[in-house]
Amino acid sequence: MHRPLYSRLRQTGTLSLMALLASLALSGCGDDAPVPMTDAGFDASGGAQCAADTTCDDGLYCNGVERCAPASALANARGCIVGSLPCITASCDETADVCGPACVDDDGDGVTTCELDCDDANAERYPGAPEFCDDASVDEDCNETTFGDRDVDGDGYTDARCCNGTSCGEDCDDTRAGVHPALPEVCNRRDDDCSGVADDDDAILVQVYPDLDRDGDGDDGAAPLRLCAGLVGFASTQGDCEDAPGPTARLRSGRTPEVTDGLDNNCNGAIDEVSPPATWFEDLDGDGYGTRRNTRASTTVLIGYALLEGDCNDADAYVNPGAPFELCNALDDDCDGFAGFALGVNDFEDDDGDGFTDDACTESGTDCDDGDPRRYPGAPERCNMLDDDCDGTVDEACSTAPTDAGVPDASVTDAGPGADAGPADAGPGVDASVTDAGPGTDAGSVCTAPQPLFRDADADSYGSFSDYVVACPPLAGYVTAPADCDDTNAAINPAATDTPGTVGIDDNCNGTIDG
Repeated sequence: MHRPLYSRLRQTGTLSLMALLASLALSGCGDDAPVPMTDAGFDASGGAQCAADTTCDDGLYCNGVERCAPASALANARGCIVGSLPCITASCDETADVCGPACVDDDGDGVTTCELDCDDANAERYPGAPEFCDDASVDEDCNETTFGDRDVDGDGYTDARCCNGTSCGEDCDDTRAGVHPALPEVCNRRDDDCSGVADDDDAILVQVYPDLDRDGDGDDGAAPLRLCAGLVGFASTQGDCEDAPGPTARLRSGRTPEVTDGLDNNCNGAIDEVSPPATWFEDLDGDGYGTRRNTRASTTVLIGYALLEGDCNDADAYVNPGAPFELCNALDDDCDGFAGFALGVNDFEDDDGDGFTDDACTESGTDCDDGDPRRYPGAPERCNMLDDDCDGTVDEACSTAPTDAGVPDASVTDAGPGADAGPADAGPGVDASVTDAGPGTDAGSVCTAPQPLFRDADADSYGSFSDYVVACPPLAGYVTAPADCDDTNAAINPAATDTPGTVGIDDNCNGTIDG
């Protein structure tokens, strides 16, 4: 396994607090004289002079054996000194009072088991490792209170799918900035305030009636309901004398103009009475709903036209305002404004709008993360502990140097990616880093110096530690300098000035936040 990027980037000598304490403790062992120690049970500040070793014993095993030696120059005020530590080359178990196995670093991440490496078989997991929001809730930094900082919609709230144990982000829909715990609930079939229920505020509900035939009028005989206005299948008014699903019922309601078709179109009890000409809307797919692209006035039925409008796709007879239900196909089947097949609360068929259906749609779903528009079949694979291209493999491109395909030759002017400007090589030195097999072709050449390049979303010349690729520079949108603590704000980076008064913001990414 290759050594992880962040292990390589850590400065030599950077140790966890546990490792530092262990090293200090070990320095007092061997041929050196023991060093007096204090802790909760070993009071060096005062008290009666010790008379026996048991007087100095603090009841702890792993910090050494305390002895009563008033004559020693190393004795404290009570005459106690600390002897050798019980575990010189091994970890120590205070609960069982035994020395554990020797400190090891089997995964080569630079952190031993004695330094609390929570998974010494995985070089990407160790105390202090960058924490990623990953699909499997892997605890990279050995701290369950952290879970990554993915915020795709940029609303300042971490995706609720970022979890470690019971610790998770708060944003129940990270595809929309208009959804997070601090927002009020509005009528849109979504859980805007992340309460767990969509459209649950009674103050936003109105009185509506069933509209089974989708003609815009509610059933005359139906009782009113309190729901959100504008829902498909419901109307704000009554007046429909025939509200059964189907094309005939759609031509009968209080708002339908009367035409000569043998029906009581306007529900007034009369059939085909004299009335002004009705407006007919062009209906190319023959589904009973037209568009305003072409309209005609007539008192009789017109072939290729419909009395109802609102068709959002007049080339598909299965897509119209009267569609009986949404299909899980990334299409707006019922013309209500979005692809609305519901898989759960705030979980629809194409939430991220990338044109790929959620893989929870059993028949047609291929999007392995419908909450991130950067992840879909065929997407570029990034080094982020995620399967960006939905091929079942995570970060497969991050340990392999990319080929030179598309990378210009070092000392020539290219007419296009990977193509030499001239018809042939002028001689040695023209193509500085490749060997050409023929005119204009970089055959078999490789990128000789791939390196970590960090995503610079805010274009401030500093990249994000959590989003990188291994490639040859230059690469558009990526830089060689990491350590940007907020890659959505160009005014925040390690070169910025920490401005007094910007409360709660670490302007220069030094770890200090203005109070």
